[in-house]
Amino acid sequence: MVENDPEVAPLIKDAINGELSRKGLKEVPEGGDLQVSALALAQSIPQLEGFIFTGATPDFFTAPVATVGRYNREGTLVVNLIDTKTQKSAWCGMAKESIDNKPGAGKKKIGPAAAKLFKKYPKISAGK
Repeated sequence: MVENDPEVAPLIKDAINGELSRKGLKEVPEGGDLQVSALALAQSIPQLEGFIFTGATPDFFTAPVATVGRYNREGTLVVNLIDTKTQKSAWCGMAKESIDNKPGAGKKKIGPAAAKLFKKYPKISAGK
């Protein structure tokens, strides 16, 4: 995906901010304890469906072969929370989702992917 994509970047930011807010954290303009780094990727994964053998020969493995397959689209959302004092990762999560081949289908998956990712985020106790 393109860095700071004008359509996707705000969706990622809103989804992550919403999940962090549900965990008791809020965005501040500066001086925060955590820095949020996020990225989303989309890729096409080839899937082999079968082989077509085009001729009958005594030696089955030397016959010309054609393959039949398709591409499955998959999206990945990665969030890294960095401790601003140590500049080390405090928590990192990743969620993968299948994506339809329809235009804009990946955008609809960002919110659910963020929710899935933050289910593994530790609970914060008051005063800690």
